[in-house]
Amino acid sequence: MPRRSPVIIGLLFAATLAVDAVAVVWGVVTGGGEASGTLFFALTFSQVGLLCVWAVLKRHYVGWRWVAPFAGGLAVASLTVLVELIAEHFRGPPDAGEVFLAFTSLYWINVAVTLATLWILKPTRLFPKKGQTRHRPTWRFSVGNLLILMTGTSVLLMLLAGNELIAGAAAEVSTIVVGNVVLLVAVVLACSMERHWLLRLGTSLAAAIAIGAVSWQLGPEIASIRLVASYLIQTIVLFAWLELGRILPLAHSAHANDDTSRKSSPAPPE
Repeated sequence: MPRRSPVIIGLLFAATLAVDAVAVVWGVVTGGGEASGTLFFALTFSQVGLLCVWAVLKRHYVGWRWVAPFAGGLAVASLTVLVELIAEHFRGPPDAGEVFLAFTSLYWINVAVTLATLWILKPTRLFPKKGQTRHRPTWRFSVGNLLILMTGTSVLLMLLAGNELIAGAAAEVSTIVVGNVVLLVAVVLACSMERHWLLRLGTSLAAAIAIGAVSWQLGPEIASIRLVASYLIQTIVLFAWLELGRILPLAHSAHANDDTSRKSSPAPPE
């Protein structure tokens, strides 16, 4: 795989932080409006999803990477409550605490389903694997993964048991989580195609529109054109990091690197 340029990674980080800052300030100024909320949640869900991809699909396997998406979800939930408090939507510690538990549960449910889905699909031929054409990888579930999963599940069950906001919005939460996971898998698959990057981007955007349209038609009242917009924003963030950030050994990158190596290597003597 081509070596990642630190300049490109730095620019990606800077652009991501800048857009996140715009979303936060916009949410505070508008008092948590629908448009600013759509941008904020699209950015946060896509970035937490990238942590899940990095934790599960990275070639060099480290079981404790599974902690990172849960920590990211907790940090985002804290930021969400802070924005709401500054925007004066929730007055008083009881409401803020309940909202914090609700958003933590939402992000952790999304993380748990995403990690499980990626872990199940990882040994299949769907995802790109550099240098593993003959022997497909097996499921690798360590004791560390088991501890993280058991701890996260226990905490999540306690959060769900005492949170009326999540319990009363089960259909909405299911629609959001399923759509996010399906979109993430679709974008990863599109980025692994050995085609021009414009075709990969077009495939990713088409998947986002299709998933949004299905959610709009079959989902609850929360599913609207804003959900389609959210999926399109998530797609752009995911695509940018998967293509430019090189957090995965994408197949087209590996082939391009192999072709370059063949061209640069001297011809054997006759």
